[in-house]
Amino acid sequence: MEKKQLTRSGFIRLAGGAGLLTLTGGFRALAQSPKNSRHLVDTPLKREEYLFSLLKRICTDIGVHRFGTPEYEQVAEIIKKEMERALPKVEQDYAPFSLWEATNGPSLYVGDRELEVMPYKGIAGTPEGGITGLLRKHESGGYYLLTDTLTGRQQAIISVNEYGRAISSSAYRNDREIGYVDPERPVEPRFNIGRQDQPVLEEAVANRTPVRVNIQTRFLPPKPGSSIIGTLPGQTREEILFLAHADSPYNSPGANDNTASVIIMLMLAHAFSGLPQKKTITFMATGGEEDGKIGAIHYAEKRKREGTLKNIRYAVNFDSLTYGPNLQLYSKEKGIKDMIGDIHRDLKIEGTPKYFDSDGFVMDAMPFRHPGAKALYVNSRGYDGITLPVYHRPEDLPVTVAANCAEIGFQVFGELIRRLQKI
Repeated sequence: MEKKQLTRSGFIRLAGGAGLLTLTGGFRALAQSPKNSRHLVDTPLKREEYLFSLLKRICTDIGVHRFGTPEYEQVAEIIKKEMERALPKVEQDYAPFSLWEATNGPSLYVGDRELEVMPYKGIAGTPEGGITGLLRKHESGGYYLLTDTLTGRQQAIISVNEYGRAISSSAYRNDREIGYVDPERPVEPRFNIGRQDQPVLEEAVANRTPVRVNIQTRFLPPKPGSSIIGTLPGQTREEILFLAHADSPYNSPGANDNTASVIIMLMLAHAFSGLPQKKTITFMATGGEEDGKIGAIHYAEKRKREGTLKNIRYAVNFDSLTYGPNLQLYSKEKGIKDMIGDIHRDLKIEGTPKYFDSDGFVMDAMPFRHPGAKALYVNSRGYDGITLPVYHRPEDLPVTVAANCAEIGFQVFGELIRRLQKI
C-alpha cells in the first residue's frame, strides 16, 4: 500500500456505510450541558480533518514532547483547550518528575565498528571512557549481556528491536506499581540496537570481539508535569474511564504512539458533548506513560484519597490505535470482548479484532484496578510493514497515520460507550 493511501481521502472506508453512531436514546432526559461541540466531528470528513489538524499542531509544529519538558506542556495546553470545548469539567493533575537526559553519547562499538544505538531512559551513566567488555547472550535469548573481560561481571545490557532500527526504551522503576525515576537508584546502563545489527552481536559473541559502550547521564531537579482530565457527568456515580497517553518517546514526535489515539479520544469527547448520560464518562490524557506511568498513578492515588476510585467501572486504555485496522484487545472480561465483536458485525466495521485473555489492567490502566472494575487495553496491527518500523522512532510522523484506523477507533468505541451506558 502506498503511503499516500494512508493519509487522506484514499483511505479504505468502513464497509456498508453503517458506521454512524447513535448517541442518544434509552436514558431519562437530563438538562443538557451548555457545552456542545458535536458539530466538529459529525461527519467522517470532519473527523479526518480534525485528526490531521491536531497531528500537525502537535507532532509537526511541536515535535518530540517528552513528559517534563516545555514541549509537553504545550501539547497539554492544546489537549486541555479541546476538552474545554466539549466537556463541562476539565482539570489538570500535576505530578512531580525528575527528567533524565543523556549529556554525552550514546555510542556502541563492536571492535572498530560503530552501531546505531539508543539508550534506555533512567539508566546510570558509564565512566567517561565508557565500558569495554565481552558479550554473551542471555539464556532467554532475548538480549545480550556486556561482561567484564576479567571477572565476567555484568556491566550493561543490550537489547534488539524486533520491528526495525534502534529505539528508545525505558528503565524506569515500577516499585509498588509506582513509576518514577529515582536518581539515587538508577539501573545499570541499557541500550537498544536495530534488528539489522543483531548478526554483528552474534559474531561478537562467537569471536569474543571487544564491545565498548559509552553514555553520560544526569537527572534534572524535580518539576511538575501534567495530565488532563475531562468529565461528562452522568446520572449515576458509575464511571467509564478512557485513557490515552499524551507524552512521546525520547526521540520521536509520537504520531501513532500515541498522539493519534489521544485525538480519537478527543473526538469521542466532542461526539458525546452535551448529551445526557447514565454513567459518567471521563477522558484522561495521561502524562509520563513512557516514563513509568507517572501521570496515571498520581491521578489514581488522588482518586483513592477522595474515595472516588471505586466509582470507575470500566477502564479503557488506548495505546497506538492506528498501526492497522485490526484492533488487539487485552482483557479478562469476556463480556467486553464479545461486545466489541458484536459492534464490528453490527456496524460492518473494517478489520478483524484479535482477542487476548490477558489482564487489561496494564500500562496506564494498572493503577485503577479495584474490586468491581473491568479493564480493556487496546492497540492495533495490520499495516505492520509501514507502521511498526516507526515505533519509538523519529519517523513516527503524521504521514504514517492511517485515517481509516482512527475512524475505526471512533466508531467502535463510540458504540461501546452507548452499549455500556445501557448496562
